[in-house]
Amino acid sequence: MAIVQMLVFVLCSSGCNTRDVGVSPVRDATDGAIKTAGIIRSHVYSVDLGILPPGAQIDHVFTLVNADTAAWRLESLETSCPCTHVRCGWSKIESGGRQQVTMLSKAGSKASNISRRVLFHSSDPTQPPFLIEVTGVVRPPAYVSTSTIELSVPRNGHSQTAWFAVENYGDVDWDDINAISDQTWIDVTTIRRNVSGRGTLPRQAWQVSIFALPTNLESGLHVGRICIQSGNAPIHEIACVWIHLQVYDELTVNPSALALASHSSDSSKDLVIERHGDLSLSADGVNARIVGPLSDHITIATRQAGTSAVELTLTLCDYRQVIADAQYEKSTLVLTTFPDSRQTIRVPIVAKLQQ
Repeated sequence: MAIVQMLVFVLCSSGCNTRDVGVSPVRDATDGAIKTAGIIRSHVYSVDLGILPPGAQIDHVFTLVNADTAAWRLESLETSCPCTHVRCGWSKIESGGRQQVTMLSKAGSKASNISRRVLFHSSDPTQPPFLIEVTGVVRPPAYVSTSTIELSVPRNGHSQTAWFAVENYGDVDWDDINAISDQTWIDVTTIRRNVSGRGTLPRQAWQVSIFALPTNLESGLHVGRICIQSGNAPIHEIACVWIHLQVYDELTVNPSALALASHSSDSSKDLVIERHGDLSLSADGVNARIVGPLSDHITIATRQAGTSAVELTLTLCDYRQVIADAQYEKSTLVLTTFPDSRQTIRVPIVAKLQQ
């Protein structure tokens, strides 16, 4: 339920001006009450309403007391947001007297911590303002600690583990909690009851642990979903969490194919290998070999091009005596890293004979 933004209406005597701005509380160093030079104090300056459902209406009454020997006159009010309204039917508080103020507001539509505040200004500029505040935590009946889990893993690499919490703030207990995945590469390892040490506990809290298996997945983004269900009759879906698994190649090469020509400026070509992830790549940690008829006619020189990049130079030697009758010959450059490579890259090479 969206919050309706509107002007703040202050129901009080004439001369009460209202501004909608952010305000900060001014606290007394001894008792936490509003610091007002001993003149005006609210019986309860800040009220914690605890857990609130989305869109809950807030209606709270504060009592203000004038402990001074002179009357306290209200000049203006400031509210922390346009969604907060103030109702007061007075413009001053007599010495030793008290007046009530009603704060009207609305909780947000999403899970969040909220604070609604009103700052009171006196017509006497020597008197500091004082503040009243309402706080709370907005939680839907079924609250999930995250809506999306982002994972990144190399192709054919190790599985990635993650977890999320599901909390019940509703009035009905959940029985037989179960997790259903729509992808074979998502596995739910455990679902266990979670006991939190927070001040305001949900009725029930569960921790769901998962791991994603990148085996046989192509490079790119893979999207799946886990839905939590309760076995209460009838079975109902509590909440869902999206899983974004980014599978990447440990090694990439640019360009992806090479054309070499004997006795020309194209007899040498550069090729860059990059390793993605946390591990570095060194020039002596790359195994580059030629498979095919050109294996004895291409030389390979490697050099470091960065912590995660190596540059190769392939040079084609004169091979006309070997393939005198051919206009071209195809071979393959095979690239791996050692000792822990889980990926092999093959780069096609076409050699053109120059007459």
